Amino acid sequence: EWTLVYHDGDLKGRAEPLKLLMEDAGVKYDVTSENLYGETGHMDAFRGSAEAVARLDNAPSPVMFPPVIWHRPPSGDEVYVNQTAACLSYLGRCLGYSPTVPAEIARADQITQNAVDYVAEGRASFHPMDQKAPYTTQKEEADKKSKEWSAGRMGVWLQHFEKVVKRVGAEKPIAGGSSITYADFMLFHALD
Repeated sequence: EWTLVYHDGDLKGRAEPLKLLMEDAGVKYDVTSENLYGETGHMDAFRGSAEAVARLDNAPSPVMFPPVIWHRPPSGDEVYVNQTAACLSYLGRCLGYSPTVPAEIARADQITQNAVDYVAEGRASFHPMDQKAPYTTQKEEADKKSKEWSAGRMGVWLQHFEKVVKRVGAEKPIAGGSSITYADFMLFHALD
């Protein structure tokens, strides 16, 4: 019923908060990289050209890149959605990790998307020359940029997240309410 479409290997990456949430929920899920790459793969970002993207629409739903949650419920339409924040929101609604009060939903979305931005900024400092190339191919410049980021913006983000946690209390769900939400998993992943 549940499949996580992601890269091969034991990567934490963008899929980690999805795994954490599903494991906490006790949901059985598969992980696959099948149909991920190449001109006939499901991920438009990995097809190689705009022409290849235009030529083929073979995914259950158009997606740009992983992670993807592929949900095939016994009754109802299948869902094939990417973007970490969107996946977390969907999982939260399906598995009981979503707030129900509009203000708490807005806070959960805000915290989730801020944590996604934090991770993206940090990752970008390790890939300053080419976002798609490995760190090892740009190590010298990456080491310089990551030190700059660590001495500057990283501290701004960490102080922001500290305020978020202090506002509700360290032992409470960060979006408010009485239950943890998808935002708790994303923030935990970002700060882990």
